[in-house]
Amino acid sequence: MHGAALQVVLGCALAWRSPASVFSRPLARPLARRAALLMSDPPVASDLAASDLPLAAETSSVAPDLPLPAVVSEPLAVVAPVASDLPPVASRLPPVRIPTGWKPPEPKPLSVPDGRLLVTLGGTVGLIMRLGTGVVAVGWKPGFSTDPKSYNLYGLRDTASAYPRPALPLKLYEYEPSPYCRKVREACSMLSLNVTMLPCPRARQGFAAELLALGGKQQVPFLVDPNSAAGPTQLYESDDIIDYLFDTYGPGRADVPWTLRGPFAFWTCAFAALARGLAGNARDAKARAENEQREPIVLWGNEGSPFVKPVRERLVELALPHTFVMCPRGSAQRDILFSKTGRFQVPYLDDPNTGAALFESDAIIAYLNAVYTVP
Repeated sequence: MHGAALQVVLGCALAWRSPASVFSRPLARPLARRAALLMSDPPVASDLAASDLPLAAETSSVAPDLPLPAVVSEPLAVVAPVASDLPPVASRLPPVRIPTGWKPPEPKPLSVPDGRLLVTLGGTVGLIMRLGTGVVAVGWKPGFSTDPKSYNLYGLRDTASAYPRPALPLKLYEYEPSPYCRKVREACSMLSLNVTMLPCPRARQGFAAELLALGGKQQVPFLVDPNSAAGPTQLYESDDIIDYLFDTYGPGRADVPWTLRGPFAFWTCAFAALARGLAGNARDAKARAENEQREPIVLWGNEGSPFVKPVRERLVELALPHTFVMCPRGSAQRDILFSKTGRFQVPYLDDPNTGAALFESDAIIAYLNAVYTVP
């Protein structure tokens, strides 16, 4: 589907406002045009999401009549160099604290919070489009166990093939609705990796300045693996990243599933993002200016879970670094969370900046809004 027909489809989709959408109706038309640009042939060939194109191209040769949303003009949150005689960055940041009277909610497995049915359905639609990619570990095997010290569901216990584990979390510069970033996250989930996500909404906000300084391009996804013996491995291009991950931490690139390849992966990832209203596409204007400098929050979950998805979107909108501990079906990471909390349920968030730890996606989002936004 190309040209005017695709713009009509995406324009209609963006004109409809879902509960999860971060856009207002006055921006629907220009954002629909940007979505059409995202899915045009040049980005497919060059592995760029909509805003991964150079800014000059956005304003001249590619789309001279394309009005940019006002949020593009917001200043980037740039971390200034720190002199060696200054205290650590964390100690110089304005403190963040747990709200007065706050208590972690009681976990409610497989329950949909009041008023959040459409949000959950939007994530479920995306999961169906992607045929469940990312929710099951590579080499998944069903089984049985009644061991009280390990996770099982009514005696059912699944496992997966074991592969080398990185000693340190990988780093991924990305943002939520980019189709290319999603399929890399799905690969990380299938391999049960721990990945520190460094949000770069539209590849122009959040950690975009750091991305440019490190890799030389404001293009996502961009992977940094600090575990390589010869020094950190750095990679652009989603297909190259996926091949590297499967070669290094999985069964090899020959076993990359077809759902992570070609036009099918791109289009289904793109329409899954549309089903969520392109949430996570921009840094929230109310996000604290220093959010990028906080210690990474730890999020337990998997790519594709309709309960984890809204939390991930909010973390990206707030430009908060977070280490995503991938726990797909069959993953040994489930036993780690079970031993830590006495249960397995995702999402689970552990915030080293305040000491808070909690289940329940709705409560997590309310917590993030209370701590990491300004009035």
